[in-house]
Amino acid sequence: MKTRHGLFRLAHMDDGHENGQASVLFLFSPPIERLSMPASTDQAAILFLRITCSVNGIFYASMYALDSFALASGAPKLTLANSLIDAFIMRMGLALLLSAPLGCGFIGIYTAQAAAPVLPAIIGFAYLRLWARRNSPVHQ
Repeated sequence: MKTRHGLFRLAHMDDGHENGQASVLFLFSPPIERLSMPASTDQAAILFLRITCSVNGIFYASMYALDSFALASGAPKLTLANSLIDAFIMRMGLALLLSAPLGCGFIGIYTAQAAAPVLPAIIGFAYLRLWARRNSPVHQ
């Protein structure tokens, strides 16, 4: 597939280096303004990235690491519950609440997206502390 800027041309070559080539291609692709996007789309994309790619990255990474720990330590139900809390309660529920009923619009959706991993990460940290207390040499 070849596009105007050739963004996908190398990504579809079948030589075993698709991911690396695609990554290099996207990293050095032309700026968003040169992709002939309207200015409002450009501004919305920048706003989305500023809100959702902030401090929540720490919570997001923690949530997944702690979910992996919970799964490996024998708590698959906790991992499932955490995933459901992240996806449905926090992302979808909070986005629906903030967007229309509270009148925040897109900012509310972006904020819900940013806040979604916070509660599951806190639950994961609480489980880690509980597991550490139960499995410490003092309690055995």
